[in-house]
Amino acid sequence: MVNKELSLQPLRAEPGKLPCPPLGAAILASATWPEPIDFRIKRGLGPEIYERSTPFTIGKAIEHIEGNELTVIACGLPAHPSLEATRKLNAEGRSVGVIDVATVKPLDGKAVLRAARRSRILMTADEHNIPGGLGSAVAESVADEGCGVQLVRHGIHDECSLIAPPTHLYAHHKLDAAGIEEIARSALAKI
Repeated sequence: MVNKELSLQPLRAEPGKLPCPPLGAAILASATWPEPIDFRIKRGLGPEIYERSTPFTIGKAIEHIEGNELTVIACGLPAHPSLEATRKLNAEGRSVGVIDVATVKPLDGKAVLRAARRSRILMTADEHNIPGGLGSAVAESVADEGCGVQLVRHGIHDECSLIAPPTHLYAHHKLDAAGIEEIARSALAKI
C-alpha cells in the first residue's frame, strides 16, 4: 500500500479531482471552482514565497526565473528550495529557471511547453513519489506535443515514508536546496 501523502497518482487519476497545496490564495480560488478539491496538508511549512496579494489562478503556473540550460518545475514545498538552488547556480553563470506549478491537475501545459522549447533540460522537484507525480504529468505534457527535451524527474523514489522531522526528510530525499542543487548540477554536467 502506498502512503497517500507520498503519491499524487491516485488524485491525478480520479476524474474531476483537483489536488492542490494549502495556499491561502488557492483556498480563496476554490470558492468558485466547480469540482472537488483535495487540499494537501503538510506537516512542515516552508518559507512563504508569495505575498498575500499575489494572484492565484487554478491551473496557472508562476514562472519565477527563465532558464535556457535547465528549468526546474516545482510543486509544493520544493518550490522555495528550488529558488534557492537556482539563484546559487545562476550566480555562477548558469542559466537555470524555476516554475512553480501549484496545481498538477490541471497542469499549466503552456508554461511547461514554453520552458521545454527554451531549456535544454526540464527537471521536476516533487515532494511525492516519482511514479504518477509531477514528473509524470510533465512527461505526458511534453510527449503529447512531441516536444523533445531531456526530463529529470526528482522526488521521492518509489519507497514508503520514513518518520522524521520534515527538514530531515527533505534532506534525506534531496528535496532541500542543497539536494535540488546537486541533482541540477548532475543534469547540467551532461550537456
